[in-house]
Amino acid sequence: MWTVLAQSATTKATQGEIVLWVAILIVTALLGGLLIMWVRRKILANNNPAEAATLMDQLRGMLARGEITQEEFDATRKTMVRKMAASKPPAAAPSPPRPEHRSSGKPPTPPSA
Repeated sequence: MWTVLAQSATTKATQGEIVLWVAILIVTALLGGLLIMWVRRKILANNNPAEAATLMDQLRGMLARGEITQEEFDATRKTMVRKMAASKPPAAAPSPPRPEHRSSGKPPTPPSA
């Protein structure tokens, strides 16, 4: 008769076996994708200030040798500064000054304008 999904008459896979292998392939593809994303993130993470300084030195050298124009240098420098500023954690806001301690027992009076 007719063979379905490249099955011959001698080897017939059950529906359960097909579902199992499809599930295994899907899980393998998902795990592979996650692994690739993790490796890519590790490779592309250049948030080290020492590496940025080295890159700036390389850019200055390229500018001095005439390999890039001043406009290209400025655009690259601005992009690097923007990325470095975005990767730094925000600075802690200064704490408000503490009220003075008075021993008279009266509440402090607000300063006059």
